[in-house]
Amino acid sequence: MPQYAVGRDDVLSALRGALEPLDHVQALRILHDPTRHDFHTRYVHYEFPEEDVRRLAELFFVADAGELAAKRESAERWFHEVLGAINDGPFTDDIERAARRTKGGEDDG
Repeated sequence: MPQYAVGRDDVLSALRGALEPLDHVQALRILHDPTRHDFHTRYVHYEFPEEDVRRLAELFFVADAGELAAKRESAERWFHEVLGAINDGPFTDDIERAARRTKGGEDDG
């Protein structure tokens, strides 16, 4: 949707659509501090690695429609990296174990 809005010079609609990947702030939260997964950008300076805070700041500030499209692509790539890190993270086994318990399976401890 944002790429079409940029093409129509509808920067406001493009901005809203471009920020949707930044909802992956929630994914970063799950990666770095799952207990605060719904805090969005609150306290990120304290809870995220400095590099992640810098990358977020760069994505949030947009000069024009051309930069908006490029930053959206960058945000999408980063989102997939974060999802991969969550999937490979130390708590994946905990999630799978909880899912088995929920389905009535045994907890293999």
